Amino acid sequence: MNLTKETIRESLYLIMELQVMKRVDRIIAVSKIVYNEFPKNFHIPPEKVTYIPNGVDTDYYKPAKIKNQ
Repeated sequence: MNLTKETIRESLYLIMELQVMKRVDRIIAVSKIVYNEFPKNFHIPPEKVTYIPNGVDTDYYKPAKIKNQ
């Protein structure tokens, strides 16, 4: 295994992420893929993960019409 600053940094980030994920009350997933993968890949109870999609409902929010000047 070739240890570089980058691989050590990535490993530390992963360890920190796992510790944080175990301590939080809720994790918000912005895609179905993330929602489905979190419990499997990080051994987090599925009830801790909530799916809230990114984006805007364009049927509800309409951009303002701008008059040409």
